[in-house]
Amino acid sequence: MTSERVQKTFLLLLLAAVSLLFLAMIRPFLMTIVLAAIAAGLCNPLYRRLSRWLRGRRVLAAAIVLVAVLVVVVAPLATLTGVVVNEGFKVTDTVRPWVQQRIEDPTYVERRITALPYSEFLLEHRAEIYRKAGEVVGGVGNWLVGNLSDVTKGTVSFLFQLGVL
Repeated sequence: MTSERVQKTFLLLLLAAVSLLFLAMIRPFLMTIVLAAIAAGLCNPLYRRLSRWLRGRRVLAAAIVLVAVLVVVVAPLATLTGVVVNEGFKVTDTVRPWVQQRIEDPTYVERRITALPYSEFLLEHRAEIYRKAGEVVGGVGNWLVGNLSDVTKGTVSFLFQLGVL
């Protein structure tokens, strides 16, 4: 192998290693970069039209496009997020008194059971019913907490990537 061929091979290997290292570094932001490229491609016709209409004032055209994107995309998303958070608070405010009432009145469940047909059978198996109900409530609670946690993580990630975009 000639010296020139060794140098070219080494240079290509070094280039491949640096490229892989660069991709590994930007991997968390790769989706953001792709979305930014898509958004830029979608906004480019509007930018070019505004730039022509404003007689070549590209900075002003870019500022107008940026404000338009903020008004058309970001403002509705922020409003939707606010509505969802507000509804979550309303649900919490509605459920809390109901749960407090059940905690303060332990005979409530037994009174409700005695109003049902075959209540004697249900009262005989009261301990098992309470145990199973506790398991169901625990499962639902775990599911809700897990999903709310995932939604929160997704929202924070989206807002962060939107800020980076």
